[in-house]
Amino acid sequence: MVQFANVFSNYTLQLNLNGSKKFFVTLDDQKKEVKNEINSLADIFKHSATLLKIVDNYDKSKEPA
Repeated sequence: MVQFANVFSNYTLQLNLNGSKKFFVTLDDQKKEVKNEINSLADIFKHSATLLKIVDNYDKSKEPA
């Protein structure tokens, strides 16, 4: 499992590629987990807008005030 932002209780993106089911988990605007199953590389691209939004929000949170 890989966690982007490295804080389990406040993660930005959780990536699980172990086991028979591969998936990534994001948090929606209400901080609820959204699980996205990955069956192929193309499945990741289906969620590119969501992933780019997460990276953008993460970058903005790291900008100096």
